[in-house]
Amino acid sequence: MEEKFFYPRLASVVESSVTKEAEAEHHAAKMLIMELKMMPVSSDTYDAKMKVLEEAIMHHVEEEESKMLPEADKLSEEALEEIGKHMEEYHGHAHEDLFEKLLGK
Repeated sequence: MEEKFFYPRLASVVESSVTKEAEAEHHAAKMLIMELKMMPVSSDTYDAKMKVLEEAIMHHVEEEESKMLPEADKLSEEALEEIGKHMEEYHGHAHEDLFEKLLGK
C-alpha cells in the first residue's frame, strides 16, 4: 500500500531518493521473504536470513518514522485524507480476496 499510494504522493514533497530508497528496501525485504518461504526452517542459513530481514525491517521503519512521516506533514489535509481512503479501500479488498481464496471461491 505504501508503494502504491503513499510514496507517490510523498515524492511531491521530498527528494525522490527518499522514496526510491524506501522502495528498494521493500524490494530487498520481499526477496528475503521469498527465499525464507522456499527453504526449510532447519536450513543452516534460515536463522541468519531471518535476522537480516528483521534488521532491514527495523531500519526501514526507523527511517520512515524519522524522515518520511515528518515530511508527510507538508502534504495537504485533503491529500492525506485521500491517501488514507485509498489505503483503507485497498486493505479491505485485499482481505476480501484472501477470504475468498481460503473459501475456494
